[in-house]
Amino acid sequence: AFANSGFKVISEVRSRDIVPSEYAKKIVDQVKRLLDAGVPPEHISIAGHSKGGVIALCVASHLGNPKIGYIIMAGGVTSKRLSRSIRTLPGLEAIFYLFMRHQIV
Repeated sequence: AFANSGFKVISEVRSRDIVPSEYAKKIVDQVKRLLDAGVPPEHISIAGHSKGGVIALCVASHLGNPKIGYIIMAGGVTSKRLSRSIRTLPGLEAIFYLFMRHQIV
């Protein structure tokens, strides 16, 4: 459906045991290649569900570009190991605090 409307979708199946903050670096590199190729940031959106939502938050933290769109669906921290891997990323301290405060870990 997206392709018929002129959109290009980049998607892949990832293993379950990835560390979101590390996996996000791969996505950041992909986005930087798009930007370097002349794609306007307003034409780029990063979407993620569940752990993919956490990855998308990590990507947003690394890129720091407010013109890129982000769609976070049920993205949250589900384990102490996962929360430790993202809580030191710039911009995610407040999100981590809210998760911890509401005991969503």
